[in-house]
Amino acid sequence: MWQTFLKGGPVMWPLLACSVIALAIILERLIFLKRGKQDPAGFLRRLVWAMGQGRWVEASSQADQPKTSVEKVIATGYTVFLNETNGNWQFGDPNPYQEEILGRVEEAMEARGRIEVDEMRQNLSILDVIITISPMLGLLGTVTGIIKSFNVINALAGASDPLKLSVGIAEALITTAAGLIVAIPALLCTTYINGLIERNVSQMNRWGDEFLRLLRTKRGDGYEHPGTPKTAATRDY
Repeated sequence: MWQTFLKGGPVMWPLLACSVIALAIILERLIFLKRGKQDPAGFLRRLVWAMGQGRWVEASSQADQPKTSVEKVIATGYTVFLNETNGNWQFGDPNPYQEEILGRVEEAMEARGRIEVDEMRQNLSILDVIITISPMLGLLGTVTGIIKSFNVINALAGASDPLKLSVGIAEALITTAAGLIVAIPALLCTTYINGLIERNVSQMNRWGDEFLRLLRTKRGDGYEHPGTPKTAATRDY
Protein backbone atom coordinates (compact mmCIF):
# COMPACT_ATOMS: atom_id res chain seq x y z
CA MET A 1 0.00 0.00 0.00
CA TRP A 2 2.76 2.44 0.94
CA GLN A 3 4.71 1.61 -2.21
CA THR A 4 1.61 2.25 -4.30
CA PHE A 5 1.17 5.59 -2.53
CA LEU A 6 4.77 6.59 -3.34
CA LYS A 7 4.37 5.57 -6.98
CA GLY A 8 1.59 8.15 -7.24
CA GLY A 9 4.14 10.94 -7.01
CA PRO A 10 4.00 14.27 -5.17
CA VAL A 11 0.30 14.86 -5.90
CA MET A 12 -0.55 12.04 -3.50
CA TRP A 13 0.45 14.14 -0.49
CA PRO A 14 -2.21 16.86 -0.95
CA LEU A 15 -4.71 14.09 -1.69
CA LEU A 16 -3.76 12.43 1.60
CA ALA A 17 -4.25 15.73 3.41
CA CYS A 18 -7.67 16.14 1.76
CA SER A 19 -8.73 12.65 2.84
CA VAL A 20 -7.69 13.23 6.46
CA ILE A 21 -9.45 16.61 6.66
CA ALA A 22 -12.59 15.23 5.00
CA LEU A 23 -12.72 12.27 7.39
CA ALA A 24 -12.31 14.55 10.42
CA ILE A 25 -15.09 16.90 9.28
CA ILE A 26 -17.47 14.05 8.44
CA LEU A 27 -17.02 12.34 11.80
CA GLU A 28 -17.33 15.60 13.74
CA ARG A 29 -20.51 16.62 11.90
CA LEU A 30 -22.12 13.20 12.29
CA ILE A 31 -21.44 13.18 16.04
CA PHE A 32 -22.75 16.74 16.38
CA LEU A 33 -25.94 16.11 14.42
CA LYS A 34 -26.69 12.74 16.01
CA ARG A 35 -26.27 14.29 19.46
CA GLY A 36 -28.94 16.87 18.62
CA LYS A 37 -31.65 14.34 17.65
CA GLN A 38 -33.21 14.08 21.12
CA ASP A 39 -37.00 14.39 21.22
CA PRO A 40 -37.86 17.93 22.45
CA ALA A 41 -41.38 16.96 23.54
CA GLY A 42 -40.40 16.59 27.19
CA PHE A 43 -38.63 19.96 27.22
CA LEU A 44 -41.62 21.72 25.65
CA ARG A 45 -44.09 19.94 27.92
CA ARG A 46 -42.24 20.95 31.10
CA LEU A 47 -41.78 24.52 29.90
CA VAL A 48 -45.37 25.11 28.81
CA TRP A 49 -46.81 23.38 31.86
CA ALA A 50 -44.81 25.71 34.16
CA MET A 51 -45.94 28.73 32.13
CA GLY A 52 -49.56 27.61 32.25
CA GLN A 53 -49.32 27.32 36.04
CA GLY A 54 -47.76 30.78 36.32
CA ARG A 55 -44.52 29.28 37.62
CA TRP A 56 -42.24 31.62 35.72
CA VAL A 57 -39.16 30.90 37.84
CA GLU A 58 -39.52 27.19 37.12
CA ALA A 59 -40.14 27.89 33.44
CA SER A 60 -37.09 30.15 33.27
CA SER A 61 -34.97 27.48 34.92
CA GLN A 62 -36.14 25.02 32.28
CA ALA A 63 -35.43 27.48 29.45
CA ASP A 64 -31.90 28.02 30.76
CA GLN A 65 -31.02 24.36 30.10
CA PRO A 66 -31.60 23.72 26.37
CA LYS A 67 -29.54 20.86 24.95
CA THR A 68 -30.54 20.62 21.30
CA SER A 69 -31.09 23.10 18.48
CA VAL A 70 -34.87 22.75 18.78
CA GLU A 71 -34.77 23.42 22.51
CA LYS A 72 -32.56 26.47 21.98
CA VAL A 73 -35.06 27.89 19.49
CA ILE A 74 -37.96 27.34 21.89
CA ALA A 75 -35.96 28.75 24.82
CA THR A 76 -35.20 31.89 22.79
CA GLY A 77 -38.90 32.32 22.05
CA TYR A 78 -39.74 31.87 25.72
CA THR A 79 -37.15 34.47 26.79
CA VAL A 80 -38.57 37.08 24.42
CA PHE A 81 -42.11 36.18 25.50
CA LEU A 82 -41.17 36.64 29.16
CA ASN A 83 -39.44 39.96 28.49
CA GLU A 84 -42.44 41.26 26.56
CA THR A 85 -45.03 40.21 29.16
CA ASN A 86 -42.92 40.64 32.32
CA GLY A 87 -44.42 37.37 33.52
CA ASN A 88 -47.86 39.00 33.90
CA TRP A 89 -49.58 37.10 31.09
CA GLN A 90 -51.37 34.01 32.33
CA PHE A 91 -52.45 31.67 29.56
CA GLY A 92 -56.11 32.18 30.21
CA ASP A 93 -56.01 35.98 30.28
CA PRO A 94 -56.73 38.08 27.16
CA ASN A 95 -54.03 40.47 25.98
CA PRO A 96 -54.71 43.18 23.36
CA TYR A 97 -51.08 43.08 22.25
CA GLN A 98 -51.02 39.33 21.73
CA GLU A 99 -50.23 39.27 17.99
CA GLU A 100 -47.58 41.96 18.32
CA ILE A 101 -45.88 40.06 21.14
CA LEU A 102 -46.13 36.71 19.36
CA GLY A 103 -44.74 38.34 16.21
CA ARG A 104 -41.63 39.37 18.13
CA VAL A 105 -41.37 35.89 19.62
CA GLU A 106 -41.54 34.36 16.16
CA GLU A 107 -38.90 36.75 14.78
CA ALA A 108 -36.55 35.89 17.64
CA MET A 109 -37.08 32.17 17.09
CA GLU A 110 -36.41 32.51 13.37
CA ALA A 111 -33.20 34.43 14.05
CA ARG A 112 -32.07 31.76 16.51
CA GLY A 113 -33.01 29.07 14.01
CA ARG A 114 -30.74 30.65 11.38
CA ILE A 115 -27.87 30.64 13.89
CA GLU A 116 -28.49 26.96 14.63
CA VAL A 117 -28.59 26.07 10.92
CA ASP A 118 -25.30 27.91 10.36
CA GLU A 119 -23.81 25.92 13.22
CA MET A 120 -25.08 22.66 11.70
CA ARG A 121 -23.44 23.56 8.38
CA GLN A 122 -20.14 24.48 9.99
CA ASN A 123 -17.11 23.27 7.95
CA LEU A 124 -19.30 21.80 5.20
CA SER A 125 -17.95 24.44 2.81
CA ILE A 126 -14.47 22.98 3.37
CA LEU A 127 -15.86 19.54 2.56
CA ASP A 128 -17.37 20.93 -0.66
CA VAL A 129 -13.96 22.31 -1.65
CA ILE A 130 -12.33 18.92 -1.00
CA ILE A 131 -14.97 17.17 -3.12
CA THR A 132 -14.23 19.60 -5.96
CA ILE A 133 -10.44 19.68 -5.88
CA SER A 134 -9.72 16.00 -5.20
CA PRO A 135 -10.59 14.82 -8.76
CA MET A 136 -8.73 17.86 -10.11
CA LEU A 137 -5.64 16.88 -8.13
CA GLY A 138 -6.03 13.37 -9.54
CA LEU A 139 -6.19 14.86 -13.03
CA LEU A 140 -3.08 16.90 -12.28
CA GLY A 141 -1.29 13.70 -11.30
CA THR A 142 -2.44 12.13 -14.55
CA VAL A 143 -0.91 15.00 -16.52
CA THR A 144 2.37 14.92 -14.62
CA GLY A 145 2.58 11.14 -15.04
CA ILE A 146 2.06 11.38 -18.81
CA ILE A 147 4.63 14.18 -19.01
CA LYS A 148 7.08 11.96 -17.13
CA SER A 149 6.46 9.15 -19.62
CA PHE A 150 7.12 11.44 -22.58
CA ASN A 151 10.28 12.71 -20.93
CA VAL A 152 11.46 9.09 -20.68
CA ILE A 153 10.72 8.55 -24.37
CA ASN A 154 12.65 11.70 -25.30
CA ALA A 155 15.56 10.71 -23.08
CA LEU A 156 15.74 7.32 -24.77
CA ALA A 157 15.60 8.92 -28.24
CA GLY A 158 12.44 7.03 -29.12
CA ALA A 159 13.61 3.67 -27.83
CA SER A 160 11.06 1.80 -25.77
CA ASP A 161 11.79 0.75 -22.21
CA PRO A 162 8.57 -0.61 -20.67
CA LEU A 163 9.94 -0.50 -17.14
CA LYS A 164 10.82 3.19 -17.26
CA LEU A 165 7.64 4.11 -19.12
CA SER A 166 5.54 2.29 -16.53
CA VAL A 167 6.65 4.72 -13.80
CA GLY A 168 4.88 7.66 -15.43
CA ILE A 169 1.86 5.57 -16.41
CA ALA A 170 1.54 4.23 -12.86
CA GLU A 171 1.66 7.76 -11.46
CA ALA A 172 -1.09 8.86 -13.85
CA LEU A 173 -3.41 5.97 -12.99
CA ILE A 174 -2.79 5.97 -9.24
CA THR A 175 -3.43 9.69 -8.79
CA THR A 176 -6.61 9.53 -10.87
CA ALA A 177 -7.92 6.68 -8.76
CA ALA A 178 -6.86 8.38 -5.51
CA GLY A 179 -8.68 11.58 -6.41
CA LEU A 180 -11.89 9.67 -7.05
CA ILE A 181 -11.44 7.55 -3.91
CA VAL A 182 -11.33 10.75 -1.84
CA ALA A 183 -14.12 12.63 -3.64
CA ILE A 184 -16.80 9.93 -4.02
CA PRO A 185 -17.16 8.90 -0.34
CA ALA A 186 -16.92 12.55 0.71
CA LEU A 187 -19.77 13.40 -1.68
CA LEU A 188 -21.94 10.56 -0.37
CA CYS A 189 -21.30 11.56 3.25
CA THR A 190 -22.03 15.22 2.49
CA THR A 191 -25.35 14.25 0.93
CA TYR A 192 -26.23 12.23 4.02
CA ILE A 193 -25.19 15.05 6.37
CA ASN A 194 -27.28 17.56 4.38
CA GLY A 195 -30.23 15.19 4.76
CA LEU A 196 -29.75 15.17 8.54
CA ILE A 197 -29.61 18.95 8.55
CA GLU A 198 -32.81 19.20 6.54
CA ARG A 199 -34.58 16.88 8.99
CA ASN A 200 -33.32 18.95 11.93
CA VAL A 201 -34.52 22.16 10.28
CA SER A 202 -37.91 20.59 9.66
CA GLN A 203 -38.06 19.55 13.30
CA MET A 204 -37.14 23.07 14.44
CA ASN A 205 -39.91 24.55 12.30
CA ARG A 206 -42.50 22.05 13.48
CA TRP A 207 -41.78 22.41 17.19
CA GLY A 208 -41.37 26.18 16.91
CA ASP A 209 -44.81 26.38 15.30
CA GLU A 210 -46.18 24.14 18.05
CA PHE A 211 -44.81 26.47 20.74
CA LEU A 212 -46.34 29.51 19.01
CA ARG A 213 -49.64 27.68 18.60
CA LEU A 214 -49.74 26.92 22.30
CA LEU A 215 -49.08 30.56 23.14
CA ARG A 216 -51.67 31.77 20.65
CA THR A 217 -54.42 29.37 21.69
CA LYS A 218 -53.66 29.65 25.43
CA ARG A 219 -53.30 25.87 25.72
CA GLY A 220 -50.63 25.90 28.43
CA ASP A 221 -53.10 25.48 31.29
CA GLY A 222 -54.28 22.26 29.65
CA TYR A 223 -50.88 20.63 29.76
CA GLU A 224 -50.36 17.82 32.22
CA HIS A 225 -47.64 17.75 34.80
CA PRO A 226 -44.28 16.80 33.19
CA GLY A 227 -44.33 13.45 34.95
CA THR A 228 -47.41 12.28 33.00
CA PRO A 229 -47.43 10.79 29.46
CA LYS A 230 -47.35 13.05 26.41
CA THR A 231 -50.52 14.83 25.41
CA ALA A 232 -51.89 15.08 21.92
CA ALA A 233 -50.48 18.62 21.70
CA THR A 234 -46.91 17.36 22.00
CA ARG A 235 -47.28 14.07 20.20
CA ASP A 236 -45.45 13.60 16.90
CA TYR A 237 -47.74 13.83 13.91
